[in-house]
Amino acid sequence: MEDSNTYGLGWDAYDSKDRFDELCLSFGQDTTSASSARGGSYGFGKGVYESASDCNMFIVYSVFEPSDELEAANERGAHARLFACATFDGHQVGATKYTGRALFGIHHDREIGFEPECRPLLDEDAHRAARQLGFEERTSIDTGTAIMIVGSRLDMHEFGKAVEDYWWPRIESDQLSVELKENDDVWSPDVRARHDLEPYIRCYSLIEEGVPKEKEEKEVTLNRVEGKRPGSLAMKPLPPLPADESDDEDEDGPDGPKLRNTIALIRSGPRMVVEYMGPGGRGSGDFAGVFVSHTDADKALHLSEPPSHDKWDHNSQRIDDYYKDDTERDAAKKLVKAVISRIQTQARQFQNGLNPPPPPQAMEGTRKLRNILARIMSSSGQGPIDPPPQTTDPFDLRIDESRENAPTHSKVAATVRIRLRDDAQMDNARVTMSIRPIVVIDDNMRREKSERIDLESVAIDGIHANVDDSFDVPLTIFRDRDVTVKAKSGAFGRDAYASLEVEVNRATSNRATSGSGRAAGTHEETPTL
Repeated sequence: MEDSNTYGLGWDAYDSKDRFDELCLSFGQDTTSASSARGGSYGFGKGVYESASDCNMFIVYSVFEPSDELEAANERGAHARLFACATFDGHQVGATKYTGRALFGIHHDREIGFEPECRPLLDEDAHRAARQLGFEERTSIDTGTAIMIVGSRLDMHEFGKAVEDYWWPRIESDQLSVELKENDDVWSPDVRARHDLEPYIRCYSLIEEGVPKEKEEKEVTLNRVEGKRPGSLAMKPLPPLPADESDDEDEDGPDGPKLRNTIALIRSGPRMVVEYMGPGGRGSGDFAGVFVSHTDADKALHLSEPPSHDKWDHNSQRIDDYYKDDTERDAAKKLVKAVISRIQTQARQFQNGLNPPPPPQAMEGTRKLRNILARIMSSSGQGPIDPPPQTTDPFDLRIDESRENAPTHSKVAATVRIRLRDDAQMDNARVTMSIRPIVVIDDNMRREKSERIDLESVAIDGIHANVDDSFDVPLTIFRDRDVTVKAKSGAFGRDAYASLEVEVNRATSNRATSGSGRAAGTHEETPTL
């Protein structure tokens, strides 16, 4: 893997560090700069190279600008380096334990002023070894880095698709060109030939080039967060999938990310897709979206990324480590959290507006329950009250909700018990339970969809479920016992009223069914939904 016209593994004057040490000698660390215009993670990168090798080894050959800042005295003024790294199993020889970390270069010892360590071949020695190993030799001005992954079985066509999936914004902006070689075949990724990328490229052009929007397309600039501009979001509708294609999978498939009903998250500096993020629920129409951050938000978003640079997380340890001032740290976390929340809110509203959603199956039952309660409150007790009607859904759902008040905020919690009905035509079924905290803005229980509340925790039969704030919880339900799901919302203002909306759908057993329930306060019995 080779790049050209880049910095190479020399001295990084911007961050006052040696790029060679960061990549080849620092192990298991994320030492990426917080600079907004940069990407990459030295600590994570070496693990990727080694894991792609059958023998966990890679060889680095790099040319860079000379510098007197290099710490090793004999490397000051050097312009080229060659080195090899490998990681094997930890082991013990006699009484000595070894980590399995192996370095190949020139050994130095205390006699010349260094701790015992391995350093790279330099300059002409590096060029000669590179030539012998099969690298394309570089001159002193051909700056950049080549990495040989020893014993690699990478499929170059799959690798090219991954380049297209995550680097198409930079390729589309003519800021990156990639050439792939396998034996005698040479080709370049062609993002314009990818039909699944086409709507994302279109959304990107709405933001970057300001092209006129077509009917039903949307481009919006997110409102400032404490003076910081988050960025811009563009979305366009997609035609439904053909009947013979399934869209049930929420996760990335074996061939890459799911490029439908997601928003491509892009930082304006590196122009790489960090993640294809879902809207946080299942809407009534299909869409594609792109978010490009503003430079105001790039630094906080960069710090929110893990070493793998594959998501934005306001609870990132890197934010805690970087900001020493509590106010700055809290502002960065608030900005990242607001970016994700507002993107998902806008995406859900756009998606739900594409096609009118069908009326919830349980609404009629809910209305009748409300009428029964009204009759109880207003009647003098004469005459029996009709029981709530049974539905055709193959499961029973019971919801008990409560509110927890603190001096400055409140939370809402619910215990949901679900099981298959005795007359269900199956012993168990795989379903998805969607648990969404909502704000209620009047006595008619109308929802304010634009004001999102986080889902703090979910436990299934006492075991914590990691839902990654997606609100969708997959679980298996049974006919002979209840499955208990306990959920709690994030904090909201004491002056607001909130509730947990529960919907069960996507049963994947003999027949797909759906039903929903809405907790409207603590109650002992709920009609079968």
